[in-house]
Amino acid sequence: KFYTSDHIRLSTGDMIYLASDGYYAQFGGRKNKKFMRSSLINLFKTMFDQHISEQRYILEKVFKEWKGRNPQTDDVLVIGVRL
Repeated sequence: KFYTSDHIRLSTGDMIYLASDGYYAQFGGRKNKKFMRSSLINLFKTMFDQHISEQRYILEKVFKEWKGRNPQTDDVLVIGVRL
């Protein structure tokens, strides 16, 4: 395989998120569709400036509301680190 290296400039206060696919692969919502990666990225963009404990609350609340009565389909892991 071919790999590339990228460099990203980070500053104090920036947030870095790592997530498994379990969050955005979850079925739910009004049309019982997947949450989708783009929706998770948009969620990160709306909450990155909140305190980390508030972000956890938001992630859990949004996931539970999205999932509704559907069974959880995969493991869910989200790690957020503020520099």
